[in-house]
Amino acid sequence: MNFFDISDYISEGAIVIDHSGIIQLYNHKAREIFGLSSFEGKGHKSSSIQKGDFIFIVDTMFSIDDGSLQKEDLEILGLYTIAVEKNQGLMCFGQYMGDSAKSGYRVIKHQNKGIYVLSGKIDDLEYKLIMDTKEKYTSIIINGSEFRMDYIKSIANMVMVRDSEIVFYQSKGYTARKESVKEILKGKTYLEKSPAFRLEPIGKHIYDVHTNDMDMIDFLETAKGKGLSYENRYMEINQTPIMASLIPIDEAGKRMGALLKIEDISNFNEVCKERDDALTKLRELENLYQPKDKFPQIIGVSENIELVKNLAYKASQTDAAALILGASGTGKTYLAKKIHEKSTRKDFPFVSINCAALPRELIESELFGYEKNSFTGSSNKGKKGLVEICNYGTLFFDEIGDMPLHLQIKLLHFLQSKTFFRIGGNEEIWVDVRIICATNKDIEMEVKENRFREDLYYRINVIPIKIDPIRERKEDIAPLVNDIFEKQKNEMGLRDKVISIEALSILMAYDYPGNIREMENIIQRAISLSTGNIIYPKDLMIGCSTERSRISKGTLKELVMKFEKDIILEALRRNKGSAKETYLGLGMGKTNFYKKVKDLEIKL
Repeated sequence: MNFFDISDYISEGAIVIDHSGIIQLYNHKAREIFGLSSFEGKGHKSSSIQKGDFIFIVDTMFSIDDGSLQKEDLEILGLYTIAVEKNQGLMCFGQYMGDSAKSGYRVIKHQNKGIYVLSGKIDDLEYKLIMDTKEKYTSIIINGSEFRMDYIKSIANMVMVRDSEIVFYQSKGYTARKESVKEILKGKTYLEKSPAFRLEPIGKHIYDVHTNDMDMIDFLETAKGKGLSYENRYMEINQTPIMASLIPIDEAGKRMGALLKIEDISNFNEVCKERDDALTKLRELENLYQPKDKFPQIIGVSENIELVKNLAYKASQTDAAALILGASGTGKTYLAKKIHEKSTRKDFPFVSINCAALPRELIESELFGYEKNSFTGSSNKGKKGLVEICNYGTLFFDEIGDMPLHLQIKLLHFLQSKTFFRIGGNEEIWVDVRIICATNKDIEMEVKENRFREDLYYRINVIPIKIDPIRERKEDIAPLVNDIFEKQKNEMGLRDKVISIEALSILMAYDYPGNIREMENIIQRAISLSTGNIIYPKDLMIGCSTERSRISKGTLKELVMKFEKDIILEALRRNKGSAKETYLGLGMGKTNFYKKVKDLEIKL
């Protein structure tokens, strides 16, 4: 059978075996999914375990994803009395064929979700073993060097130290490399980790690369002639959740082999879990006392703004990704900053990245940084990227819909793993940041038109917050105009400035196609251009909007009264007829409110 190198350019993984189970094709995407071409960390040479080596293990489900490890396998580390059962978590360390006094362990029952730590010092090694069964990651820290592995169902993390030097650490794809904990403890030679690493599966039997579970058995039996095929079936291969399609390969009526097409869906599983966790957290927050106005800095009384405030407050109490939607000038960046300031990350950086403003050729280096002299024009000192600078803070991607597709892939990888490489670098860097994105585009349409990746959209759209344009929430104009006017005249040292009734009526009727940003510009211009203490219509320098034209019939007094009546009626409707909540929400005194209601002939 002849297969073309073009298979390396398709977005799905592809594995082909012949009728005897020998692998004929294993494309780049399949290698990536199963870790056959991965390189993580600083690397190490090929070797095997030796007497005196210190071994550190974090095993989330004992005897499941560790090569079917048994308690007696750990006796070689001086661990003779471990009371651990299958499926329980285990953190342990010991010296290979050494003194049992230099060993220790901790067993974790998985029904208890949380973070578990085993730490201390042995000889000249300071160690810290971490198992987080809620966020699903393990970490082994030796003398400050961290080796972290995230997992979906289970993982068996392992680090080996010889003469104070790291000589082996576990990484993705260890099942296919035959480097499980048990195999390493039995003396199996482990492979070198280097940038040039590439495990070659072609020519090997499928069972030499993947465990012979039912899915692999079906694959082989189909290649031999079994009448089986399927499309988009969920399965797990080597602990990796995938969507698979099995296709028999026939030639001249004879079965020649089989093709297995695979797509990694671990991202979707994680997104669903993240969304579920976020919703659970939000429901818990509903039962707690919350201040009436969670974001008093966000001005407005409309139903939309109240919803925005509620969602923003809830988003600030979690680390789930938030997506702010709205037209230009509606205050998306301002809202993102306020979410950050109310979050537990408020003492760490808030870094804003405008995806539409950065030159496309510079976005990657700005985001992830670069090593010294890594490309023409780069600094000979290298540079940290904004992602690294933002560690433990909030990373805000403004106009995310304008991010180029090739960078969307890199961003998705970063969001999944929280790791990245600087341009020209070989060291994988892990950071902990919270992500908030914003866009003025119809992002769902962008996905449908294949201009924005669907998997990235699901990743960033855990908590969606939509800000309506001002023309759709007229009741917010009055409080916004008042707030902006007071702030700007005070900043400019012109505290005696006032707005004439005529100018105010125009400001109330205007549509503001540029939203809050345009409102700020109009008011700032009027304050600057007015020659006295009173701002007149000519100082605004705006034309009549369609809305103003629609309501422009009548005297000025009639227009103002109509506008005030509309605002109060809308506020009463929103507050279900409560007069007290209405006048408090509008910032009015009780006496003034009831007088206004009487003058405007409003029935309570």
